[in-house]
Amino acid sequence: MKSNWFRWLVRVFAVLVVLILLAGLGNCTSQPKIPENVLHSTQTITLSKDTVTADVYLPKGVETAPVVMVVHGFTRSRKNMSGWGVLLAQQGLIVIVPTMPKLSANVRNGRAMRELLDEVMAGKLFTAPRPQPEKAALVGCSMGGCVTVLAAEK
Repeated sequence: MKSNWFRWLVRVFAVLVVLILLAGLGNCTSQPKIPENVLHSTQTITLSKDTVTADVYLPKGVETAPVVMVVHGFTRSRKNMSGWGVLLAQQGLIVIVPTMPKLSANVRNGRAMRELLDEVMAGKLFTAPRPQPEKAALVGCSMGGCVTVLAAEK
């Protein structure tokens, strides 16, 4: 009886290990090549309650541009959304791709994304191009969609 219990426990443990490894592989991503008409930087921004790291993609050769913030989903990071940053910046948009500060605190993440957007719109993260007043969009994948709705609420 004792050996059956032990075998069952070993099998459950093995399945859990495989699932964790597969989840880790699902988070692997490669960074896209940054084209010549896009300027890329990574910035760490201190907000009222959190610190956020964000990739900033700026189109070259424009004076003003609309802003788009692209927010990742649960267990992901800004690296998973970097392709969107490059693609949208090539279309002439200022793109902010942050990593949410908390794993699952959606209200706090929403507040942080709103504060980050306010910093961008105030021109505090870069000097050119200037963000176009009242022209901002929030885009999110999965949990990032929920967070962007909370950020837009404010």
